[in-house]
Amino acid sequence: MILPDEIKTRFTALAPFLDERRRRLFAGAEVIAGTSIAVVAKATGLAYATVLRGVEELQNGNHELDIERVRAKGGGRLRATEIQPGLLAALDDLVQSATLGNPQVALLWVSKSRRNLAEALKKQGYQVSHTLVIP
Repeated sequence: MILPDEIKTRFTALAPFLDERRRRLFAGAEVIAGTSIAVVAKATGLAYATVLRGVEELQNGNHELDIERVRAKGGGRLRATEIQPGLLAALDDLVQSATLGNPQVALLWVSKSRRNLAEALKKQGYQVSHTLVIP
């Protein structure tokens, strides 16, 4: 039987070089080698479900499908412009009226702040914050 301290030592040494997916696969390999999921989870600090998913990926061969991806395709938050059609056009209209500088130069200045642009978009019915607005 593999001791938890041995697993922890190996995991601690490798962890800085592993992404989320490879950590999961490492933990799954430890379980397949004969250690219980609970022991591996405790030794690595990963969630029980994460270790179990690593075991399943190794047993089902899912780890070979797309070696470059860490998470499943389609994961993550949708862009604000996909959720709220017309947002980009509305922001562009607001920015055009407040743009200063030579139009032939790539660098232009906007006289409205991000907070003011966000407030103007909110008045038009969009759900935005000043952190989303980058003209």
